[in-house]
Amino acid sequence: MLELKFSPFPELQSERLVLRQLRENDIDEVYELRLDRATARYIPEALAQTREHALEHIQAVNKEIAANKSINWAITTKDSGELIGLIGLVRIKPSNHRAEIGYILHESHRGQGLMSEALKLILEYAFSTLGFNSVIAVIDPNNLASAKILERHGFKKEAHLRENIRYKDVYRDTVIYGLLKREFDQKI
Repeated sequence: MLELKFSPFPELQSERLVLRQLRENDIDEVYELRLDRATARYIPEALAQTREHALEHIQAVNKEIAANKSINWAITTKDSGELIGLIGLVRIKPSNHRAEIGYILHESHRGQGLMSEALKLILEYAFSTLGFNSVIAVIDPNNLASAKILERHGFKKEAHLRENIRYKDVYRDTVIYGLLKREFDQKI
């Protein structure tokens, strides 16, 4: 079984990004991200209704990090420090050396390769530092942009689950993509 320890918090950097821990003063940016209806149509969970909901989200994320159960990063730009997205490893199964990745990027920063840059950092951390054997992503089948970025990073479609999630009295499908460490190692 993997021994996970997220303290001190692992800050990650790329050419244009700094991935850091969420702070309570990120409340406005997190609220805006979680309020975005265009993005939310692919996420079967409640939108942030208030700034307090955003603060509760930040606190819940940091509580999970402190308990070494999951880890999420604020995606910030290196030049301005602006928080433009979130990315994390959740639903970690240490006994199976497996985690699920989730991410969200502000609409104004899409199409610039920034999520690809962040995803590469997280996958390197997941496989090389944490020692995971596999990382999965569970997405809405209509989220073609997400499917495309996952496939570009070597993920393979593993399953299409029909009407497996019920949200607001509507049954929704999900698609599971997976990436194995050996496949990741072959790509780099």
